[in-house]
Amino acid sequence: LQRKVKAMAKQTVDEYVNMTQHTAFSIFSKDGKSLAPLYKKNANKIATSLSDTYTKIVDYAVTQVQLGMESYNKAVKDIIKSMSASGIRTVDYATGYSRRLDTAVRQNVLWGVKECNQQVAFMTGEEFGANGMEVDYHMHPRPEHADMGGRQYALNEVGVVIDGVFYPSFYKVAKPLLEEYGCLHFAFPIILGVSRPAYTEEELNQFKIDDNKTFEFEGKKYTMYQGTQLQRKVETELRHQRDILNMAKAAGEGDTELIARTKIRMLKDKYAELSNVSGLPTQLERTRSAIAVKTVDKSRGSGIIKAEPASIYVNTSDALYENAKKIKPIKDYEDIVIHGSKYNFELRSIDSKTSEVYSARELANILRQDPNYHGGNIRLISCETGAEGSTAAQLLANQLNVEIMAPTDVVWVFPNGKIVIGPDEFTPTGEWKIFKPKEVLK
Repeated sequence: LQRKVKAMAKQTVDEYVNMTQHTAFSIFSKDGKSLAPLYKKNANKIATSLSDTYTKIVDYAVTQVQLGMESYNKAVKDIIKSMSASGIRTVDYATGYSRRLDTAVRQNVLWGVKECNQQVAFMTGEEFGANGMEVDYHMHPRPEHADMGGRQYALNEVGVVIDGVFYPSFYKVAKPLLEEYGCLHFAFPIILGVSRPAYTEEELNQFKIDDNKTFEFEGKKYTMYQGTQLQRKVETELRHQRDILNMAKAAGEGDTELIARTKIRMLKDKYAELSNVSGLPTQLERTRSAIAVKTVDKSRGSGIIKAEPASIYVNTSDALYENAKKIKPIKDYEDIVIHGSKYNFELRSIDSKTSEVYSARELANILRQDPNYHGGNIRLISCETGAEGSTAAQLLANQLNVEIMAPTDVVWVFPNGKIVIGPDEFTPTGEWKIFKPKEVLK
């Protein structure tokens, strides 16, 4: 603990301020002196500059992670929620560069924690008289950092030869690269000629062979490093579309919401295909948006009880869209409204002249990302999906491993939310049929 505190002091010139060494703005500080940020309760909040407060909040998160008080993911999530709730969506840097809030926070906190740990390593080395540093190896590094990984260096300005082995200068060769923002390599102290390298030459050569592999995706050839960068771009766009989805729902913009859902589905498919083709691991936590969206319930105080279905997958020009809002929920089921048939589901264009067909598997993937669907049993308000000879409802039940209640005929939804199942709105000869999951399809 003492080493960690000293490392923080050394990293910030004894001020414990800006441990991530960023140039970004901030929001409000808790008070004028404390490191506790806005998302911690304090009756004595005062306003300060955006930059100073962002520094305090990120530094507080780095401290909590470094001291084992919170996990990295929890600390990042708290910052994003607190700042986005204040209306902040991007972080603008002194260089003129701008990043999404969640991207900037992740990078700043991760970098701050890494730098604190690096300072602890340096101090540990000083204590036992280390005369060298070894840089660890991580897969798929930046091309210009590839040769640094797994190598040992001398803690001097010129390098040194020991037992016929030359060790380059850490300060001249490795340190400048380690200090490049975002570098994930880490250096630990060693005794040159005594400390055995973590990896043999054969292992390092194999690592580099693996890193130099290429793959083709959407007609283009990529290196493994380029593949990781493409993953980051898709993850960022997924978060962006989920922000749009959340804001569209809050604003009641049904058309925008429908477009965002479609883009999210396409991006998820692209991300899965990219990861599968390249062999790179997925990081699904990076695809989720933690940005808060404030909503106002205009029905409050009017005596109206809002009871909307879990999700309405119908465009706003469709009469079903408004009628579906009045459907009364039933116990133990979540309502999903979407046009359908015996075998598939359908999203229609605004003019209803064109449509996009979705399989049960595709709809299941969409629902898993729907923040309003909580994973429960579903009343599927979708024409003929439970009719004799149909497969849509049963396959959806299998995919989600939940019970599906589906109509045996065409569904008619009246302006007051009343539902009739039958060949026309005046002939209620149909019924709801229960489909239990037979297996969970992968």
